[in-house]
Amino acid sequence: MSRLVLVFASLLFLTGCVSIKKQRDRAYNYFRDNPHELAEMCADKFPPKVEYRPGKTDTLISTDTLIIKGDSIPCPEVVDKETGETYTPYVKCPDVEQITKRYLRVDSLLQVSTAREEQYRLNAERLKIDFAVKDEQLKSETARANKYRNYLFTLGGLVALIGIFRGKRLFL
Repeated sequence: MSRLVLVFASLLFLTGCVSIKKQRDRAYNYFRDNPHELAEMCADKFPPKVEYRPGKTDTLISTDTLIIKGDSIPCPEVVDKETGETYTPYVKCPDVEQITKRYLRVDSLLQVSTAREEQYRLNAERLKIDFAVKDEQLKSETARANKYRNYLFTLGGLVALIGIFRGKRLFL
């Protein structure tokens, strides 16, 4: 019975324990040999985020001016008083300016890496935790320093009181 327990314990010991460093090494080697699996996993976990940003239309590129000549329009027939002949007078219409302005507008598609966002978020959380730990350490060290300072002032006060009661001048 004891041999069976010994064999079982040794099998459990040999197969059950893998350190974190070994796990990382195994994962690194596996993904180095199979980069497509790593890419697929990263694409599933961190899909890129596409964001549309419309551009501004305030940049004037060119202005074209096209002048269209005015037509002559016939008027009703008129009789000339001097000669007595009838003729049709024409009136010239004014020229028309057609102005065409061309503006530049550049729209953008921004592809954001969600993996980077996740990395920055995790780093920010880690830094907040580190800051909280350092802040607690600073507070405890400050409290400790204040405690020793108070001890020092109390000791100095006691020495001064003892000197006064004995009638000796300790300080000039």
